[in-house]
Amino acid sequence: MFKKVFSFFIITIISYAEVPVCLKGKFSNQSFHNELLSSSDKLIEEFRYAYGVKSTTGQLGCTQCSVVSTGKYDLKIQTPAIPKECIQGALLRKVGGANSYCRDNKLAGVFNGDRSGPCVTQEVVNYTSFLSSKVLNCFNSLNVGGKTIPLSASTFFSKINAESGFNFTSNHVGGVGIGQMTSIAIKEVNQGSARKFLRAITKSTDTSCQTFGNIIKEDESVKINRSSSLRSKGTDIKNHICEWTSLNRGVPRSMVYSLGYFAYIKSLNANYLKKKWPKLTIDDEFLDQVSLLAYSNSGPFGMRSALKQIISSSRSLQEMKAAINRKSYLVANKKRLQSAKKLSGGKCQI
Repeated sequence: MFKKVFSFFIITIISYAEVPVCLKGKFSNQSFHNELLSSSDKLIEEFRYAYGVKSTTGQLGCTQCSVVSTGKYDLKIQTPAIPKECIQGALLRKVGGANSYCRDNKLAGVFNGDRSGPCVTQEVVNYTSFLSSKVLNCFNSLNVGGKTIPLSASTFFSKINAESGFNFTSNHVGGVGIGQMTSIAIKEVNQGSARKFLRAITKSTDTSCQTFGNIIKEDESVKINRSSSLRSKGTDIKNHICEWTSLNRGVPRSMVYSLGYFAYIKSLNANYLKKKWPKLTIDDEFLDQVSLLAYSNSGPFGMRSALKQIISSSRSLQEMKAAINRKSYLVANKKRLQSAKKLSGGKCQI
């Protein structure tokens, strides 16, 4: 009798230990966790391999992943550009509004708030950190028109944390996905002048860009736009949101488009500043601040009047930085960053 009770006790402990812990969302809805364990998508397979996460078959199979072919991108031995503690802290922030989640690239449900959606486990946090590092490494390896557009981890985190709090299911009226892409921004990246950054990814030989290149090539056959009227004939309109929120395609697409648009805005600002004030001394940090300000209500061109005032009334680069950081949008961004750091238990260092 004792042996039976003891065996039951041990089995219960083991079973409990293997149960995923929900950082937020419903424990009964394990959609995200299950997809990360069962998906045959190459990007998710690479994540499992890099983090040592076994699939539902018990394997770490990743025969066509860049980690296997090169051995250069194994996050088990590389420090992620954006620490997972920061992403976890961001995800724990309360972000209101509508959310949509997908299963097998089909709309599975909608919800409001942080508690009613699918369970967000540590594996989901790790996957988001994995993608963030991969897309950041990819963009920093690009050469577009003979120029590089440096993108820092702190700026990338600040932007995504402000836009969505890394909640990739976010589906507001104005924006969608982890990057909160608007129709105008999507069109600019997919079909406009910012397309050059996507083309550079498809031509890149860097291992961090390879999987994203495949996703971008998919977009060439079906022009991505939030307007259902511009979708190809026969596409299920209600599943359109999954192009931006699904784990295997939506999240990486939203990240790539979001950084692509930011890189485009940053390049415009660099050219504008050089043409308008050819003798002005600036650095990359200031250029990042200017480009982040473009996401305020004033927009990428409306904020230039404020920029002119800042430059004309400042006597040094430090004064310009201080002045631009006093703008309400950047002040709000800083508060969101402090909130994420606090919710990480002080473990977020970025």
